[in-house]
Amino acid sequence: MLKQLELMDQAASSMSDADLVVALIHGPEQHWSLMPLHAVCSMVRPASFLFGPGGGYSGQNPMTFPQWLGQNSKQNKLNRQLGDVQVRIRLRVSGDKHEIRQSCVPALIPHVVKPLIDQGAAAVDDVVKRMDAEYYLSREDWDTVIELGVLDARKDSIVNKLIKPATKTSFTKK
Repeated sequence: MLKQLELMDQAASSMSDADLVVALIHGPEQHWSLMPLHAVCSMVRPASFLFGPGGGYSGQNPMTFPQWLGQNSKQNKLNRQLGDVQVRIRLRVSGDKHEIRQSCVPALIPHVVKPLIDQGAAAVDDVVKRMDAEYYLSREDWDTVIELGVLDARKDSIVNKLIKPATKTSFTKK
């Protein structure tokens, strides 16, 4: 484990050196001849330090950069959507995004999602009225509440299966 940390330190140091080289390349003197050195410092050396059967790629906590990019993109999208929900309910509820996510959104579930699951199309008018008149929420905000996974069933696909298609169609039209 110590050896793995040392290799990670060397890789990070090499990336730091690459940042210094970039400053020389894009600085006032523009040393474009340093581009190959930048490639070596930013990609080749760090990859050589962390390549192999160590903790970097196949160990207990493997680095999965492409998966991280996908999850980071999803997190950024949900963060943006949560910001939209926060802006809309600001007239009724105060708090930052984290407070809205942890306190307000779970409190909305019994009023804007559960009735559609339990009562079906009969609850559509009440749900839309509550969303529009009390919290100024749109249909997209409702999707955000579902996607944030605040229900017991953490997947929005499961929640969408619990709501009958006719109810969902009526809700979307309304």
